[in-house]
Amino acid sequence: MKIKHILLLAAPLAVVGLNPSAYGFAEVARGKLTATAKLAYSHDTNIFANNNEVSDSSLIFTPSLNFARNVGQVSTSAQLSVSSINFQDNTAQDSIDPSLSLNFNVDRAQKGSVGTSLSYVRSSNANEALNDRAKSNEVRGSTKIDYYYSEKTGIRLNAAYRLSDFLSTGYNSVQSYTLGGGLIYRYSPKLTASATYTYSPEKAQDLGINPISNPSSKNHRFRVGLEGQLQPKLTGNVAVGMVYRDFDLGGDTTTFLISSILSWALDAKNSISLTASNDFDTTPGAESAENRLLGITSRHSLSEKISVGASYSNQNSKLQQRLTPGNANPTKRTDKSNTFGLNGSYRANDQLNIQASLSWRDNESDLARAVYKRNTATVSATYSF
Repeated sequence: MKIKHILLLAAPLAVVGLNPSAYGFAEVARGKLTATAKLAYSHDTNIFANNNEVSDSSLIFTPSLNFARNVGQVSTSAQLSVSSINFQDNTAQDSIDPSLSLNFNVDRAQKGSVGTSLSYVRSSNANEALNDRAKSNEVRGSTKIDYYYSEKTGIRLNAAYRLSDFLSTGYNSVQSYTLGGGLIYRYSPKLTASATYTYSPEKAQDLGINPISNPSSKNHRFRVGLEGQLQPKLTGNVAVGMVYRDFDLGGDTTTFLISSILSWALDAKNSISLTASNDFDTTPGAESAENRLLGITSRHSLSEKISVGASYSNQNSKLQQRLTPGNANPTKRTDKSNTFGLNGSYRANDQLNIQASLSWRDNESDLARAVYKRNTATVSATYSF
């Protein structure tokens, strides 16, 4: 493993830890600046997520700087981090991945709100659609504006941008933007209903001189939803609707839209989270994908310092190449997976948090390469300065 990477990344935080006040890790520009350092050891029985099932262990070190500022109606947050991933055997997969995120929100209460986010992530991981490890630069941004022109009724405007720039040879990049909006209705100070439409062209780029597939499309999404506190102990958002995908090279397809994240606080020590989604996507393998996900997570606090959790998810993905002049027989593929997870956390004090997790994934497919099992075990320690 490239321990020198870890030492280089750890040096600045070591200095801060010795003398945090010199770097103002208390209050900066009326905001709070903090630092964290996370060291994780992981064993993965299938680092490429395919039927070859190559196993390896890795050491991952991630230092981060975090800034948070809340003044009146305005809140700002930012995070800068760098992950050094070092494998024991497959050292060609070693990487240093930076990331940056910015968030800005203005809450005018009765008048509405404005929220903007921007993120950049260098990603180096196993891609389940590709059944291979791939590197990419991910740039994403979004803005949401809610404006109430009466006590309960208002309008919403949405805009978003995505660029998945794949650096690994043989894979295409994906670029899209989203524009739309609709009506919002405030049932109560804690619950809002919405009915919106968004238009989103999605382009597959860098397909090569003679591509066998081009899944570029224009997408129309219609949805209605609720967000906020649905019941005294149930919070989150639920949205349902339809998605119409119109391919640039001809043809179209439609599916139902689901986007739901719910959290249920059973009592002071127990909580359950539910996730459900169904939507279209474009893969770096030049395929159109319909992805459906159902998941449940539970959390139990054994004490003030110790908590444990369990999770289960079921995912169904339908992937299909889109016809080009040089490809008269586009391939189709369906993947189905079940993933189970266990995790635990021990907060030793305000600075140190120790975590451990196990996961088991069983992937079935009508493509032989995508039939595999994948198990991971990870232990980590996070120290906050």
